[in-house]
Amino acid sequence: MNGARDKILGRVREAMREQAPRLEPHGPPKPWFPPLPTDPEGLIARFRQELETLKGEFLHARSMDEARRQFGEFCANNNLKRIAASEDPLLRDLLTGKEVNWIGPKSQAGASLEPFDLGVTRADALAARTGSILLTSRSGTGRALSVLPPIHLVLARKEELVADLAEGIQVWQGKYAGNWPSNVFLITGPSRTADIEKVLVLGAHGPKRLITLLLG
Repeated sequence: MNGARDKILGRVREAMREQAPRLEPHGPPKPWFPPLPTDPEGLIARFRQELETLKGEFLHARSMDEARRQFGEFCANNNLKRIAASEDPLLRDLLTGKEVNWIGPKSQAGASLEPFDLGVTRADALAARTGSILLTSRSGTGRALSVLPPIHLVLARKEELVADLAEGIQVWQGKYAGNWPSNVFLITGPSRTADIEKVLVLGAHGPKRLITLLLG
């Protein structure tokens, strides 16, 4: 055994006598991520691309009237009748004329949301680089509304679209500094798992479909 050990250590010492060749750089280091567009339309296109790559769905409305029309068509096309939504002025405007179960800060929602077809919430921010939605238990009016219904629709203003998660966290810090919600969420695509035989299954631990409706 000692002979084999000495032989291995001898080879290591011999190799260490030779200096490794210096690798010359081949230009500037590559960025961790591809560059992002700087114009609003470019950021919207990037967010949509990332969201749809992750099996999410994207709607874009230039006005509230157009948003109501698109939402109505979406509900009709998918036969969505039981709607639960966060108590929010912008959502009140969007869902005008709809029969909605409004979830307020003091609502004891929980498992009672399971029978609903659709959960509708606002977003604190959207991150274009990863197609992510930043949401909290306060902006989402609890933890259940974005999880229990099989379809989750998020309404966001164009001004709430930021470049990446770092900027999104800055939005959270500006909004909640000193008084943070009990939970913060990063939602990137619908719920999924591939634990069983490496087959991708959507809706395993949450909504099977995720829709972002961007307003503006």
